[in-house]
Amino acid sequence: MNRSRGSRLWPALLLLTVSVAAAAGEVEADTLASLRPLAEQGDARAQYRLAGMYSAGNGVAADAVEGLLWNGRAAQQGLAEAQFDQGLHYRAGRLFPVDLVRAYMWLSLAEARDHPLARPVMNSVAQRMSEDELAEAQRLVTVWEQTLGLESTCVEPRVR
Repeated sequence: MNRSRGSRLWPALLLLTVSVAAAAGEVEADTLASLRPLAEQGDARAQYRLAGMYSAGNGVAADAVEGLLWNGRAAQQGLAEAQFDQGLHYRAGRLFPVDLVRAYMWLSLAEARDHPLARPVMNSVAQRMSEDELAEAQRLVTVWEQTLGLESTCVEPRVR
């Protein structure tokens, strides 16, 4: 996958994730007043939906930073959709520098939780990484899982 094509792919994937939630009636039915208390109490699904609202400006003023913060909280709790989005953000370098190691880590975590789009994106990231970077990403997945008291779900790329 060439870089210019890959860099155009991530916004479409992120939009698809938000669109799926919207099609299910989740985004339109939720309001800031009903989601924020749940999100603040640690509800990962509410955090993810709040992130989508801020990112898209749906029912609130668009705020990419606020959206990314809420998405990160949901990802840290193991929500596959949020982990996938975190991987896309690190892959594209939106709001922070490109970090392929962290992109691979988040995508690997999402893939281990059966996110349907994570594997191909993770493989495309792996193709751009050195062996040392890939080893570091896999180490981070293991550390992340151990911190939560889970078995490691580090996923090997299919294509190298």
